[in-house]
Amino acid sequence: MTASQRAATQSNALRAGGLVFLGGSLGTALRALVGLTLPVGWVALPTLVVNVVGAFAIGVLYESLALRDGRRSWRLFLGTGVLGGFTTYSALAVAVVTHGAQGWTYGLVSVIAGLVACWIGAAVPAASRAHETRGSSGAER
Repeated sequence: MTASQRAATQSNALRAGGLVFLGGSLGTALRALVGLTLPVGWVALPTLVVNVVGAFAIGVLYESLALRDGRRSWRLFLGTGVLGGFTTYSALAVAVVTHGAQGWTYGLVSVIAGLVACWIGAAVPAASRAHETRGSSGAER
């Protein structure tokens, strides 16, 4: 690898790191806002909300980018950064471990709800794209 190739690689890595950092800062601030807004009982409601909403948003984002040849910078900023900072696996793990049998139920519900939310989120852009395709083919008749 030449010196100019190394410099370009380092520059790209710094740019990618900056996008993730900025997005992560925004996502973490949004998660804190949700945590301050929602009540906390034995069930960590804010954690459940951010993880399920975040899973839905990740599904929408990644499917949207896949359908439109999405740019890596958007995936890094919004996906890895904003949504990575917004969601929290560690808080889910702590809730499961510290609440006994109820914690395990909470964890199972959280994971299943997150998977379903991500699947539904991924279906939204695909359905929208199919609707656009049907609409444009109907206009040509």
